[in-house]
Amino acid sequence: EPDPHGQHYEAICQAGAKICRDLNVLPECLYLWVDYFSIPQRNTTLKELSIGSLAVYASVARYFVIICPSCLHVDADMVCNKETYHRRGWCRLEQWARMAVDGPRSMYRYEGNGKLIKLEDDLTWYHNSIHVFDGDFTVPSDKATLVDTVLSLWALCTARKEKNEKIYNLIN
Repeated sequence: EPDPHGQHYEAICQAGAKICRDLNVLPECLYLWVDYFSIPQRNTTLKELSIGSLAVYASVARYFVIICPSCLHVDADMVCNKETYHRRGWCRLEQWARMAVDGPRSMYRYEGNGKLIKLEDDLTWYHNSIHVFDGDFTVPSDKATLVDTVLSLWALCTARKEKNEKIYNLIN
């Protein structure tokens, strides 16, 4: 159970309500993709296939909201927050996939404080996100499986220079 005290769940609900209010999205038109619940956990084959397609899910989202309230990780007995989120390699990949398709627009961070923080002008955040292989991986061999995906994202950013100028400038 990744959220036994419901802190992330509560933050997801708050962020969804904030998106609806601030961006004039009808609640019935808001669909959420939440990694843990959207990826099969019991069937290993389906889980691996789903994890392998994370970049696709992230790239087609209308809004990309990072949910990162400060809370205690129950199993690891460590604080989880925006910094620990941003150090994780898979999280970096998801962000870069989103940026490669639509640039830094419509990306937000929600830390559980009632504010959607727009990430569009935070070049340091973007710079770190595109350095997927510098991120933390629980399974180091996962990096090798991401080479083709990361190269494809780099090619996409290069090909769409006009749409993603901020990102293009970071990778060149």
